[in-house]
Amino acid sequence: MLFFASMIAKIEKGKPMPKANAVGRKSKYPFSTMKVGDSVFGEVATSSLLSSAKNWAKRNSSKFIFTVQKEKEGARVWRIK
Repeated sequence: MLFFASMIAKIEKGKPMPKANAVGRKSKYPFSTMKVGDSVFGEVATSSLLSSAKNWAKRNSSKFIFTVQKEKEGARVWRIK
């Protein structure tokens, strides 16, 4: 027979949350400092660079919109908005 009464958690009010330690990793590309019309080249597949840019925008700023074009040795992404 199991006794659940001893396993019930006590609710506490007014306990402050600790400060976040969200360090994460730095972006490989300088999306945060790009102005409209700026571009960045990456020696990666076109889809990889566009995915990086779109994921960064989704996490950080919905105001940033990017487009990407394939080049000889990789791809280039432009900030268009």
